[in-house]
Amino acid sequence: MECDWDNSTSAELGILVEPGTQRRGIGNTALAQVIDFAFEEAGATRLWVGVVSSNAAALRLCQRVGLVEKKRVPDAALEGGHWVDHVYFSVLSEEWRRIETVQKT
Repeated sequence: MECDWDNSTSAELGILVEPGTQRRGIGNTALAQVIDFAFEEAGATRLWVGVVSSNAAALRLCQRVGLVEKKRVPDAALEGGHWVDHVYFSVLSEEWRRIETVQKT
């Protein structure tokens, strides 16, 4: 994961789920902890999460934790000689609090 914190209240996070690390149950917890940190410790009000469209595991991870796809940029990255889209998910701090409450029940 890569975080970009600037002087605004918006933060951006990039996710890459490597094939050897998939399906081990650590992605949900790790992403939720980073999102918690962004809102509770760093003071962000919105978090953007960027994923390349070829990384199906990262896309599923974002959806599984409750993030919503907001933007897709076609042909944004060259990967293995092929162009892939960048997919951006977003969540506001108040939305995240509601998602966390539902997930804990």
